[in-house]
Amino acid sequence: MKSSKVLRLIVWCLTTCFAVIQLTGCGGLDFSPDGKRIVFDTIAVDDLLPNNVRAGLAVVNVDGTGLKLLPNTESAENALWSPTGRWISYSVGSDTFLFDLEKQKSSFLIANARDPQWNKSGSKLICLRANAPGDADVIWIEVPSGRISSRANLPLNLFDVSHEAYLPGSDGLAVAGRGTLYIAEPNRVLKIATVGDIVGLAASVDGRRIVWASGTKNPRQTILTLYEYDLRTKTTRRLPFPDLVPGVNTGLKHAPVGLSSVGFSPNLQRMVVTCKYDIPDEARKSRSIGAFAINIDGSNLVTMVDAEKEYADLIGPVWSRDGTKMATIKGTTFYKDGVEVSRVQLQLRQADGNPLQTLSECFMIGDRKAQPPR
Repeated sequence: MKSSKVLRLIVWCLTTCFAVIQLTGCGGLDFSPDGKRIVFDTIAVDDLLPNNVRAGLAVVNVDGTGLKLLPNTESAENALWSPTGRWISYSVGSDTFLFDLEKQKSSFLIANARDPQWNKSGSKLICLRANAPGDADVIWIEVPSGRISSRANLPLNLFDVSHEAYLPGSDGLAVAGRGTLYIAEPNRVLKIATVGDIVGLAASVDGRRIVWASGTKNPRQTILTLYEYDLRTKTTRRLPFPDLVPGVNTGLKHAPVGLSSVGFSPNLQRMVVTCKYDIPDEARKSRSIGAFAINIDGSNLVTMVDAEKEYADLIGPVWSRDGTKMATIKGTTFYKDGVEVSRVQLQLRQADGNPLQTLSECFMIGDRKAQPPR
């Protein structure tokens, strides 16, 4: 799901000028199928480009080279790479578009569709759409024609949907909302389980298991709970995970006050947990976050954002299709001579969350004054 935060990044344009752009939402950060490139969406915010006009999608190689903006993708967000590698889907408002990487051309696909996800073959996009009575439909859209081949009506308002996960086994979609988990397949919807307050949802690559994380009322005592639904046996079980995790909700000066999100790796064996902390920074901002990569059994913790040492935000994670790499965007705020400075890094990481390489780094100083990347 999208992050509520927005981070600024400086991109070196082909015109050899600096353009200040913003990166928005974890859905706007994705690996190519071969894991060699990353796409992300951007927005212009400085005087070099018209105010509030989006600069479009950008693509960069995982070694940090080859950065370029994709033409005619203004106002694009929520970019996702197709499994075939030919298309990048993206949203402009409530409309969905395709960028053809072979022809370097964008085309309109469908109006009034939300949260598009590719199916396994790359032949369809699966989206949410409001219907006339106010409930949400799941629709299957053929690519590139835009024809709706199937639909299923959810017993949810569109804005009640909190999380979705693609199910490759049935070409369906797991959908969470109002404390309930559903499976939407062409022309039918099944109620699966009561799930409470979900903060993360994912499905196995074989489509046989659904895993979700739920927050708790007292994260100081129990940071989260994990559950698994087996689509073959139609059974739900709670997965073992420790209530107290050193470095997350115990052994720190400050305990977490809430859970923001949980993202799962493709093999469902590792996750990135983002927690909320009330730790004032130099400007007396009261809310900060901590982010941690950890196995689903609670072992092998890697701290990605240390809430007690830095005031930061994290977009992602996004894993490569084979699960060997992770990408994040980390924005850190600090103060230099009383002036607020934002440092933003597009990071390539190992699958366990440890950093591999900073693909791009930039700084924002004060009111939108930019310094070149180092």
